[in-house]
Amino acid sequence: MNEAFLMKITWNVIKGHKFGYDLMQSRYLDGFDRPCDTLLASSVWGRIKQLVPELIADSYCLLGRGFSVLFWDDDWLGYFIADKISIPSFMRHRLKQTVADYFYDGYWHFAMEFVEKFLNTVCDILLMPIGHDDDIRFWKPSVHGEVTSALAFASRCHHFPMVAWGRWI
Repeated sequence: MNEAFLMKITWNVIKGHKFGYDLMQSRYLDGFDRPCDTLLASSVWGRIKQLVPELIADSYCLLGRGFSVLFWDDDWLGYFIADKISIPSFMRHRLKQTVADYFYDGYWHFAMEFVEKFLNTVCDILLMPIGHDDDIRFWKPSVHGEVTSALAFASRCHHFPMVAWGRWI
């Protein structure tokens, strides 16, 4: 249950839901504008930091204006561009550009070397419609795209024995 609730809190922080921010602000910020002066050890914050990449990997983005979608490391094309073009994992921490960093003034802006070397990926990008609203992140295991405590718990249930019709499975 703890893991399920932590997944829900992490999703709220990723999505920018008020509860997630309020929780982090009350725990780690003195007021709302500066970090606490004291060192706070927290198993909650440590686990949230661990869950972020997992939840990101299990989500996809419906592209709006592209300001909150990472160009290389978010699933907005049906795949992660960094995986598709084989960018080594040790280099990915440097790739923080958003889709909006490459699409502005109504046009895509790519280096010619990128276009020449990864033409299939560029074609996929050019076919992706750009919206005028905020980007929306969906959690793949959920029909409605949101992480709920119940769905998070169910996603972890394969680690626990399950009972059906009075018999262990």
